Amino acid sequence: MISEELDTHGRRRFVIRPNRSLSWRGNLTFIGVMGVLLSAIATTFALRGAWPVLPFAGLELAALAAGLYWVARRLSLREVVTIDDGHVTVERGRRRPELRARFPRAWLRVELEGGRGPLAPRRLVLRSHGRALEIGALLTEAERERLAARLRAAVREAAPAPGTGPDTPIHRHPTGGDGAR
Repeated sequence: MISEELDTHGRRRFVIRPNRSLSWRGNLTFIGVMGVLLSAIATTFALRGAWPVLPFAGLELAALAAGLYWVARRLSLREVVTIDDGHVTVERGRRRPELRARFPRAWLRVELEGGRGPLAPRRLVLRSHGRALEIGALLTEAERERLAARLRAAVREAAPAPGTGPDTPIHRHPTGGDGAR
């Protein structure tokens, strides 16, 4: 899932999150319902003399809870791509940025690379000055293509020409002028 916003300072921000069909509260409700159902079935078997079913029902519920926690944690990852006048910044993390990368906007290339095999999904990669960073790995193929197009347009939109950005020093001619005749 991709959301795009423009903040008050004119920076364009893309927030990339995987699609979460169920919130953590929904997961807890599901675990509770399954716990009641498993308890009823295990208790019925235990009352008929098959008491070893009880610990296995508990293990099954614990495995279900652990699996849902692992998936929910993985789906809480988000990436924030911020485009300002001179740079493109990528922050990736769960509750706070765990990785931060910054690229000069004028030299940035947004590329969709082919997968490593015929069925492998393509990768969305930001490249500049020999550095590369994959983004949007948890998106669908169609979402990655849309994001690549939107990022390319946002980077091109009013991007300074290479060598003319705000970090470029101004070189003065030795005669005191700007070198123009």
